[in-house]
Amino acid sequence: MSQPRIIGKEWRFVVSKNKIVTSSLYKDAGKIVRELNAPGVVHEFAQRMIAKATYKPDLWILDIAEEISENDKDLRVMEIGPFSCSGLYCCD
Repeated sequence: MSQPRIIGKEWRFVVSKNKIVTSSLYKDAGKIVRELNAPGVVHEFAQRMIAKATYKPDLWILDIAEEISENDKDLRVMEIGPFSCSGLYCCD
C-alpha cells in the first residue's frame, strides 16, 4: 500500500492498438470537470506509458493523474482497465 498522494488533475485515455484514440480531463482538484483532450505533455506521457505496458488488449483505458508535491507536479499512471467497464467522460 502506498502513502496518500495529493492529486491535481485526472485524464482518461482510450487506447487501441497501442495508440491513443481519444482523451479527456475528468477531474481537477477533486472537482468533476469534462474537457475534451489532454494537453500535449500529458498525451506524450500517456503514449510513453502505453509503449511500456504489458497489458495490451484491443481496446482499453488508461488514467493519468497529476501528483502534486511540495516542490513539483508529476504525472503518474493512476489506473488501467477494460474499455467495456469504463465511463468515457468527455472522450469523443
